[in-house]
Amino acid sequence: MQSKNQKLNKITGITALYCRLSRDDGYTGTNFDRPGFQQMLDDIEAGYITTVMVKGLSRLGRYAPTVGMYMDSYFPEHDVRFIAVNDLVDG
Repeated sequence: MQSKNQKLNKITGITALYCRLSRDDGYTGTNFDRPGFQQMLDDIEAGYITTVMVKGLSRLGRYAPTVGMYMDSYFPEHDVRFIAVNDLVDG
């Protein structure tokens, strides 16, 4: 059962602009156990985020099978729109 706030968030929507700076944050794109990424997933699970936007697919991660799983399964299962601007992905 969704709370009133979760229902409101689905209507208004929160867009997460996910940024990963490979030279500054000390976390590799092949590892999805990054603090900011995990916080974003927690916020998706809580129903706060309806859209995730990245500059390109490589900013989400550099391990193609896992990136594909998020794009093809995880985001759709959580009703999250995923946009990768430079790769012309909008789903």
